[in-house]
This record gives sequence, C-alpha cells and structure tokens, in this order.
Amino acid sequence: MAGNRALAAKIPREEADYFFQMLPDIHEFNDVSDALLDSNSADLRDRVKKIFSGPDMERDEKDGSSGASRNTLFELLVATFLKQAGLPIDLTGITDVVTEFEGREFVIEAKRPLSKTGIQGCVRNARSQLERRFAHGKGEDIGVIALSCSRIFTGGTLVGHDLDKQAIHEMLKTFHINLVNQYKDEWLHSGAVDLVLLYTSIASSMERPEFQGYLTASVNGHSEPVTIERVRRFNQYFQPKLGNLARSRPLP
Repeated sequence: MAGNRALAAKIPREEADYFFQMLPDIHEFNDVSDALLDSNSADLRDRVKKIFSGPDMERDEKDGSSGASRNTLFELLVATFLKQAGLPIDLTGITDVVTEFEGREFVIEAKRPLSKTGIQGCVRNARSQLERRFAHGKGEDIGVIALSCSRIFTGGTLVGHDLDKQAIHEMLKTFHINLVNQYKDEWLHSGAVDLVLLYTSIASSMERPEFQGYLTASVNGHSEPVTIERVRRFNQYFQPKLGNLARSRPLP
C-alpha cells in the first residue's frame, strides 16, 4: 500500500492515469488466465494470442479492427464469469460462448461497442448471428447478447479518482439503468434474443489500485413465459456467484 502511495506521489497525475487505465485489462486477463488457461483448446490459444495483438491503451482504439483484441478478451471474460459461477462453457462452436442451465443451452454473442453510437450496430450484429444460429428452430434454447459498455463509460480515459466503492457502484448502476431504459425495446424485440447482459468496469482509485465492474441484465418480456422464468432463475443463480453484481479487488 505504501508503495502505491509513493507511486501516486512521484508520477504526475496524467502519467499515473495512463497506468491506472490499464488496470481493468490486467485484472480481467488475470481472471481469464486463472479460469481458462489450463485448457489445451487450440481455439482458446488462438483467442489468447489475439488479445495481445491490439493497442496497449483502450483510448487508442479507433475502429472495430483495432478493438478486436479487447473484444476477444471480453468474450473470454464472459466465459470466465460463467465458469466462476459453476456453469459449463463451450468455446468451440460458431457462437462466442455457449453454456447450459437447467438442461437448456444459453447461446451467447459478446459485443463491445467503442462508443454509444455503436451500440445499436453491435446489437444488430449479435441479433443477426443469433437468428442465423436458430434458423432451423430455437426450441427452448436461450439467446443472449452480452455487451461490454466499459469503453462507452470511460471513453478509454476515465479513472474514478477520489470516489469510494459505493459511489462508483452507484454510478455504474445508474449508467446501466439509463442504457436499458433507452435501448431495451430495440434490444429485445427479436424472438432470438431472450436476455441482454451489460458489463462495465473502471479503474476506481489511484491511491489504492483496484477496478470495479458492474453486471446487470434485461429480460425479454416478449419471450414465452416458461423462457422468462428460466432466464430469471438463471440470473438468480448466476449473478450472486459474481459477488452480488459488484466486482472489486486490489491490484496483486
């Protein structure tokens, strides 16, 4: 802890922010490594290589191509969350991640828009992918879109200095509520989409390096009642396993 304070004291605020902006990437990859990298999957190895192919800083991403490395990290982070919750994961198919709950497949497309104007395009792309996946019938499988909104929230530069954990938690919660209220009718109007998961993270301190993430869900009210209830039970099982939605941990 003393070393962290010394670092903050010696490095100018602007330069310190440069390092702290990387904390979510560091922690998220550490989570992925702990959860998944004992696998011998060639597909997983290819995805990990892709993670290290992009720009060092999130703020230097200019388009979908330069953002591909962190997009891949988010796909694996979703798989990590599921595995941490004790659910099986499959990364070998045409869909980003597949898990199983109550004997039904949850088919997940993970997207990471770089700006608020890119949200709808990412959702339309994910929805089209799910519709193609279910082209021959959806049965009782569940279609899920997972959106990382971190880049939108931080702009690739924001660090939560001088705010305690609860203040950051409330900021992220309000951010998600506003997104859901603004976009949920568009997100969930397709029969292929039963659930949208939102995830946002931010480096939340310079004095004590840590990051905090927030995860929430929006359920498709147009789905069949049995599907809605299954998705709700999934949320009730899945989200508390991740620390009751909030994730925060100190830098090792």
